[in-house]
Amino acid sequence: MRGFGRSFGVALIVIALGAVLSITSNQVLADGRWSVPWIVVTILCVLAAAVVTAVVDRVHERRAVRRDATGTSVAPAPDSLPSVRGQTPPVAPGPAVTAAFTGRLEDLAWLDGVVGGEDPGIAVLHGLGGVGKTTLAAKHFADHESAGGPCWWIGADSATNVTENLAAAARGLHLPGDTSEDLAREALTWLVRQDEFLLVLDNVEAPKDVEPVLARLRPARAERIAITTRLAVGWTAERMQVRQVGVLLPNDAVRLLGRTAGHGADEAWEGARELVDELGCLPLAVEQVGAFLGQPPRQSPGQFLDLLRSRPSAALEARAYGSDGERTVARIWGVTLERLTVEAPGALQVLGVLAWLAPDDVPLDLLDGLDDVDVPAAMRVLAAWNLVTVTKTTVSVHRLVQAVARTAATSGWPSALTVDRSRALATAILDRAIGALDVGAPESWPRLRALLPSVETYTIVTHPAQDDTDASYVLGRAATYLQGQGAVVQAIAWYERALAHHVRVLGPDAPETLTTRHNLAVTYRVSGRVQEAIGLLEQVLADRVRVLGPDAPDALTARGNLAIAYLAGGRVQEAIDLSEEVLADHVRVLGPDAPGTLTTRGNLAIAYQDGGRVQEAIDLSQEVLADHVRVLGPDAPGTLTVRNNLAIAYRTSGRVQEAIDLFEQVLADRVRVMGADAPHTLTTRNNLAVAYRTSGRVQESIDLAERNAILAKARFGPRDRITLDYQAWQGVHLLLVGRAAEAAGLLAELLPVCEEVQGVDDSLTIDVRQRLAEARGQAR
Repeated sequence: MRGFGRSFGVALIVIALGAVLSITSNQVLADGRWSVPWIVVTILCVLAAAVVTAVVDRVHERRAVRRDATGTSVAPAPDSLPSVRGQTPPVAPGPAVTAAFTGRLEDLAWLDGVVGGEDPGIAVLHGLGGVGKTTLAAKHFADHESAGGPCWWIGADSATNVTENLAAAARGLHLPGDTSEDLAREALTWLVRQDEFLLVLDNVEAPKDVEPVLARLRPARAERIAITTRLAVGWTAERMQVRQVGVLLPNDAVRLLGRTAGHGADEAWEGARELVDELGCLPLAVEQVGAFLGQPPRQSPGQFLDLLRSRPSAALEARAYGSDGERTVARIWGVTLERLTVEAPGALQVLGVLAWLAPDDVPLDLLDGLDDVDVPAAMRVLAAWNLVTVTKTTVSVHRLVQAVARTAATSGWPSALTVDRSRALATAILDRAIGALDVGAPESWPRLRALLPSVETYTIVTHPAQDDTDASYVLGRAATYLQGQGAVVQAIAWYERALAHHVRVLGPDAPETLTTRHNLAVTYRVSGRVQEAIGLLEQVLADRVRVLGPDAPDALTARGNLAIAYLAGGRVQEAIDLSEEVLADHVRVLGPDAPGTLTTRGNLAIAYQDGGRVQEAIDLSQEVLADHVRVLGPDAPGTLTVRNNLAIAYRTSGRVQEAIDLFEQVLADRVRVMGADAPHTLTTRNNLAVAYRTSGRVQESIDLAERNAILAKARFGPRDRITLDYQAWQGVHLLLVGRAAEAAGLLAELLPVCEEVQGVDDSLTIDVRQRLAEARGQAR
């Protein structure tokens, strides 16, 4: 009745004014007498007033539609009561923004700059499924909606849905149209006529699905359009700006986890950071897990992390009771994987292989080993769907995408993604890549460092029972590299895993089995587990002699390493006797210049020195050094080792300055060839520090010891044996130059770490404990 009342009232006023005017005019002009002409004039005035009133009423209704249809209300119905703008349902509402929303300040600022600025354009937000594109757009939508102006949220995952959702908006505005297509056109025409508006096209699958909409909106005075999509390519229309949405910052992810779980955003939550790191800070995953943790029986982040690592398929499907089962991480990406099954099965195969490799910075050329796949084309498809991030030389995959791909075959996912085949392909290309390298050659080390994270990822996400022969070879070769780099704990673990496969599959006497047992024994010795090393080497030697014969090169190598183990165990004379025997056999079987013969001569020189036969050690080392340079070259690792050992012999014999000069040369060469923090470089730097201290150059000695401790900690971590060893050496250097209080403080901090990490009876722990007692005694 509001429109009728307004029209009736205005009509009465106009009629009354017309009547008064007519009667007055009649009285004046007709000398107070009624005349037919003036009666006609009065009637015409009344009719004109009615027409004017109707036009005014129609204009008012149109303005009401424009004012009220802002995404929060519709035009008034004939019998509706008066309403306040914004209190009636919106014609195209956006999703709710929960109180858990956090972070995204830079993304929101960019979106506001593109869509909300003085010269608005079209903002395209693309990214991995579950990364928060829709939530980000919804936050901007809610902020703009509260400020006024038409705001429409249109689901746009297909051209059909775009049309239907626009038609629904038109119906909310009571716009004319017989079909959905007609109504959609009317809706866009209505938008164009507005002073400004905000339109969000959510979850667009292909640019062509929304191109007709964008074309119809181009005449608008100030269209503000945001598009969310998983697709990274094809967004080239005029005035478009494109931004990739990344994962949350770790602190924001922890805050989101706490809020969704009801734990409290600002309270410390043990295990939360580790959990969000494992989830890759993906917002959907963090929300999904947070809601799950918040329902009874409540779990801790650590408990869910254990589930994610042990049963990833169950963890990825976990959701809070009553939540949307289609909004789990696994289901969200399933849509894309199913599409790839049809459109790009080769890309799906590549993704399956990447699932078993490192999540970050996998060398692209590693995938060249996939002979039956067009890898560049696959990379383009996967990058277009934001499933991978590709640079000129590397490819990275979100760790949860990997988890979904690894569990696909067990969860009813596309058959093209076969887990066992993908895992086998991954180990095969790793075996081909690592097998082509000399793990002892410094020029191979950069490549090995790039491949090692993929080997480590494989060991984490698989069970040893899943290893095939390629995997066991990869683990053995990678362990050999790690042992040479001083990472003996991980090397032992990988050797032991490879050995278990070899024994199970190839048998205990297979050459590969014997080689892995031998290398494991050597690594035991390097790690300080000398007695275990001796026992295992004696077994390996007996088996090699039985299987291969006493003069087989592998049997000679085992005898040489057993002699070194005897020396490490304090059995010096046995070491000398065995080394002399092995050297004679090496010369007889392999010749005087064979690398194994040269190594054995160098080891014999060390045994002579430990046995007090220093001059014999010096003479033999000088001969061996000359032959090393001639046969292998001056920069060969073996040559540098012999030079280092010769300098030790000089220092032991009292020729300190010669030792310093040679140590300085070897240190410079090892830094150049191997790097400043390589294990052998650390060894030479420590030897030089000892020589400086012996010659009275105390501060230089302390400085070198401190630098070694810092470099070791940075490379190997604070709890690795190498780091602990050089921290102990730093304390020893301080103690031996009279700075007992400083030494006591350092060793007191070090001792409990050694006891925890190495054990109370370990040789390093015992030495630190003894040195600490000595330092405390001197400091009193």
